[in-house]
This record gives sequence, structure tokens and C-alpha cells, in this order.
Amino acid sequence: MPIRKRLALLLLGSLTVPLLQGWTPPEESCDFQRVKAHPDPKALLREYLRRDFSGEFESASPWKMGALLCPGHGPGWDSATIVASYSIGVAPPGKKVLSFPVTYQILGATWSDGSIEEGTRRERVVFVLVQTPYGWRIAEPQQNPHVDPRMLLNAPMYSSDGRRQLQRLVDLSKKRQN
Repeated sequence: MPIRKRLALLLLGSLTVPLLQGWTPPEESCDFQRVKAHPDPKALLREYLRRDFSGEFESASPWKMGALLCPGHGPGWDSATIVASYSIGVAPPGKKVLSFPVTYQILGATWSDGSIEEGTRRERVVFVLVQTPYGWRIAEPQQNPHVDPRMLLNAPMYSSDGRRQLQRLVDLSKKRQN
């Protein structure tokens, strides 16, 4: 079996077999949106990342439901990763399955109780997009929101100390972008 096909099988598990042999709709609990959308995979990924960074995915998002291959299997998150920036790499050539590397500049994490953990690092995540008869969809990863710290400053769960901590992360984010 070619290495690319083996990699796709590893990345997508049971969803990949039907995709490589001819598209089969996911199971009903998957809540796949049968609406024509997202003809360009890179444009889909750019828009997904932009919306995630802006904090849209901190709550239910109808747009996200139509962007994911299997939105019905996604968890409800009680945390978010605080991100200074992200960049999209080049996907190896493919026809029905594309894997785009995305590199995040992480500043820390936050939880629904208002706690914040600072910690800068670089994180590389591979986004797997699949072509369906309805357009491209994001199959992987299922990850918590990755949010710009400026989008969190006015959230009600943060104490005054939490807001000061977030402001430090905003300032750090600005320095990293210059």
C-alpha cells in the first residue's frame, strides 16, 4: 500500500476507507451537513482559522457545522488555547484528501472557570480536509478553540487579575507579531 494511503488511513481511521474507495456519507450521528459549500480547500481552512482565532467557536457556530465533516461527534470544550498567531503550510498534492500543516504561536490556555495558564511554545497541527460531493470539509483535528487573547479580555468569567494576565498576553502577542 502506498505510504500516502497508509498515512490517510492512520489520520482518518474508519472514515478514510470509504473516502478512498468512493465517497460514502458518514453515519447519521455524525450530523454531516448536506449543503453545497467550500469548493476551495485552502480557502475553507483559512476561513476556519480566522473564525477560530476571532473567538467564534467559543460558542455554537452554524458556519462551523457546515465546515466540519462530522460536527455531531465534536465535544463541548471547557478550555481554549490562547494564540498569538498561526500560519498555514503547504499541503502535499492530493485529490480527495489534503493535509495542511498549521503552526500556532501559543501563549497559554484558559478554562471556563476563568483560570489562565501562561506558557509560550510553538505547536504544529495537521488539518486533514476531505472532498465530498458537497464540497470540502475538515475531518481532523478535533481541537479546542485557539483564540486571540484580545477576544477574551471582556469575557465575564475573568477576575481583575485574570484580565491583567490576559492584557500581558495581548502585549506579548503584539511583540511577537512585530
